[in-house]
Amino acid sequence: MLRSRSRRNGPNGRLYTGFAVAKIAIVKIVGAPDIGAMAMDIPLTAILTVVFALVAAGSGYMGAKMPDPRRGPRMVPWRFLMLIAVLICLMLVVHVLTLLGLKHDQPMRF
Repeated sequence: MLRSRSRRNGPNGRLYTGFAVAKIAIVKIVGAPDIGAMAMDIPLTAILTVVFALVAAGSGYMGAKMPDPRRGPRMVPWRFLMLIAVLICLMLVVHVLTLLGLKHDQPMRF
């Protein structure tokens, strides 16, 4: 089923090697959609934006709590998780705005 790595095996005579050949074969056999071709629409992006905003707020709250020496050290890096959630939320906000049609013009060339 999988072709040799040395032969042209794709459409238009393109050379697919290794993982790409296996991925194409699995998609053809199972009929699964290509994950790389799936797009995130506005509702999914908006839901993920709200979820990551809530995760950022919750981890910010947990990271700002005073340490309790009786309970021992904190084992979850709440501030780092807050930073990651804020970065993902910011990227999702930009993606939502792009999906809504807010795009920048190309810079003028002289």
